[in-house]
Parts: sequence; structure tokens; C-alpha cells
Amino acid sequence: MQLHKPPKSDKKYYWTNHVMRKMLYYGLSPDRVKRIIINPKRRENGVAEKTVAVMQPTGTKIKPTEVWARKSLLRLGVIRVSVQLEIKFRFRVI
Repeated sequence: MQLHKPPKSDKKYYWTNHVMRKMLYYGLSPDRVKRIIINPKRRENGVAEKTVAVMQPTGTKIKPTEVWARKSLLRLGVIRVSVQLEIKFRFRVI
């Protein structure tokens, strides 16, 4: 069962098959991934050259998680969304 329509590459975003499979696995919509890229809570340099990793917190107070996405600039104005979607669980010691 597919929850969302797969995103299509356009002038601004280039979507890889890998990110589409990850979005389906984690149940994320293309708009959610775009929102993470446009309005991140935290931004770090990516592991690969010319990439940026961005994060937004998700989850609840009891079970907080983070969704990380990685983006790279293909050419002027085109963002390659080879997003490494990772949901990281943050644990609190009580």
C-alpha cells in the first residue's frame, strides 16, 4: 500500500530512487522532506563533498526522534535530494 504519490524531479529538486524507497519505508511525504530541507532545526556539513545534512526533531516528549536529510547542489538552482533519511532515537536517562 502506497501512502503518498512518489515525487517527480523538476527544475528545483532531483529525487533519487533511494530516497523514494526510504520515504515509503518511514512513511514520510515529499512535502515533509522539502520542509526539512527548507526549514531545518540544525544544519551540519555532510560526510560527502559539497553536501549539507539538515535535521528536524520529530516524535513526542517521551520518545523524541530526529529526521535527518542530506542535500547536495547539482548546479545553480537545482538541489539533488539524495536524502539520507534517518530517524534517530534520542534517549533520556532518568
